[in-house]
Amino acid sequence: MRSSLLIASVFYASSALAQEVPTPQVVTYPPGEDRIVVVHKGDAAPFTGQLYDDNTAVRWAIWLQQYKGRYSLDMQAASDVCAVKLDTAAKLAAIAAERDATVHADAVQRLKDSEVARLKAEEALRNPGFFDKPAVWFAAGIVTMVAASVTTAYLIDAATK
Repeated sequence: MRSSLLIASVFYASSALAQEVPTPQVVTYPPGEDRIVVVHKGDAAPFTGQLYDDNTAVRWAIWLQQYKGRYSLDMQAASDVCAVKLDTAAKLAAIAAERDATVHADAVQRLKDSEVARLKAEEALRNPGFFDKPAVWFAAGIVTMVAASVTTAYLIDAATK
């Protein structure tokens, strides 16, 4: 009963902790298509690289900020799930260890009991009791027959007088 209650509480607690936390959606702001233009040295820009228009640069910056925030939330959620899994595994291992200890103790006790019974049986076989010998019962049968014969003879003699 106690182990069933423990297992039920473990699964209830793990299901409560393992519920998914809603993560915020990544929002595209300002809306529109990205325009990334390659600029070579000597063109209107003074360096080689990519040129973003204002809206694209803002959009990419916001995405980076949102993904940084989501990363910490996702890592925390994954960490919580791992903690629940480890906690459940530890509790299940403790339950299994308790069960194994009980089974081991029972097996040892049964082995002791069977060994005691075997030793008693061997002792009885090596040293039978006085009434376990066939000669005693044979002699008791003869004595009983003699007593019955004497009693019968006495009764017949008494009845004929």
